[in-house]
Amino acid sequence: MPYEDTIGAVAELIQEGWVRYLGVSEVGADLLRRAHAVHPVTALEIEYSLASRFIEPEILPVARELGVGVVAYRVLAEGLLSGTLPQGQPPEGAHFLAPRMHGEQYTRNRETAGILDTLAAQKGFTPAQLAIAWVLSRGDDIVPLAGISRPSRIADNLAALDVTFTPDELDRAFAPGAIVGSRYPEAVLKWAAQ
Repeated sequence: MPYEDTIGAVAELIQEGWVRYLGVSEVGADLLRRAHAVHPVTALEIEYSLASRFIEPEILPVARELGVGVVAYRVLAEGLLSGTLPQGQPPEGAHFLAPRMHGEQYTRNRETAGILDTLAAQKGFTPAQLAIAWVLSRGDDIVPLAGISRPSRIADNLAALDVTFTPDELDRAFAPGAIVGSRYPEAVLKWAAQ
């Protein structure tokens, strides 16, 4: 089924009052434009963090051009930016989807994330708070989704609003490409690109 047909069906539901807004998930700039041409898109849900900045060159500018808000998920990169994962290999029994969380890629990425750990400690915050604050600093049109493992994490995550830093401090350490490895297995990326 053509993408425009799916978007058109949702647009009909909006016109009938069954749905309020149209949001899309994990689409590139081209599909975002195609969807928006059928009906205004309110939100784009997509991975965005210090570890995953692939949206910056093309997707984010198109979203902003079209007035589409970004709902950023995996802002802690499956825990990589949380400060809680060990150096070396992921904990036994962990089942991470992203190739960047396995083998040598994990080891290298955890070393890179150590920069965040150090900077957070210097500022008196947790690495997770600093990572969330970085996403918040990218613009008022970006809303970070940060999962919680227990109720106390809500207050911890909200403390990210109190973090002050210059984005440059983290941009230098986490330049696009600093984290190696794909965010999904190749088969998933191929399927999503269809």
